[in-house]
Amino acid sequence: MTYPPITSLFCDVDDFSNEFEPWYNQSLITLGMKKRNKPSSMSLT
Repeated sequence: MTYPPITSLFCDVDDFSNEFEPWYNQSLITLGMKKRNKPSSMSLT
């Protein structure tokens, strides 16, 4: 059995996480288990 190069494996995992994380976060928000991350900002005054 031959194994793919380790860089290919890391790329596949990275591609998966880039697709999965936004979907997962959105499903948590939809279910009410997570609040939206609103960027905080300060006014200049």
